Amino acid sequence: METEDKATTRAPKKILRVTFKDGTVICYKNVTTTYIEALRKIGVDNIRKANLEIGHLPLLTKVPYPQYEDYMKGIGGGWYVNVQSDSSQKYMQLMSIKNIAGLDFDVEIGEDIVPVSSKQYVKSRQSSESILVRLPDATYIGARSAKDVYVQTLKYMGLELIRQKCLEFSGKECVTRFKKYNGQVQTDDGYWITLPNSTKDKVKAIEFLSSRLKAGLTVSLV
Repeated sequence: METEDKATTRAPKKILRVTFKDGTVICYKNVTTTYIEALRKIGVDNIRKANLEIGHLPLLTKVPYPQYEDYMKGIGGGWYVNVQSDSSQKYMQLMSIKNIAGLDFDVEIGEDIVPVSSKQYVKSRQSSESILVRLPDATYIGARSAKDVYVQTLKYMGLELIRQKCLEFSGKECVTRFKKYNGQVQTDDGYWITLPNSTKDKVKAIEFLSSRLKAGLTVSLV
């Protein structure tokens, strides 16, 4: 009796890319990671305006749904999103938030999109000095503004974790719940981030926090 070998091929993996007008490009190998980081930058207030649902339950919640326990992901400030959706649905959800909240960012999805690399970022940046942060999965956080990269990197490492550990740089707490120093910037979820004065100091602060939190980041000036 002859048997016929049937070759099985997997569909090419789709990549999601979100580009904000400040130059920040969020594009990981994993669509869910891109989706979560994009939602963090978009902010809870804008997400709530879209009033999206999954399985007849709000996309955004303060209390994780037990039936979706494995799919509830935190985006900061005690808020969670349900990520039980495929890549195309995540794309449509981001587009809905963009359109309903009247935001200005670009969302792309496709099989030929390459996760953000050092080379791609340097081509698109302005001539002013900025920071490029390499993550453990070989993707990057980069933007035209060193301040934006610093803020996004601290969000990636976890603002609440940094605050709970009372980590300080140059004698100041890196993250506080209330404004404590001049020059701090407030995030959408209510944290206050202390900005080092110079770009080089921002690099040193990220390296310090990465070391203390064992985040495995590589930081460079570009």
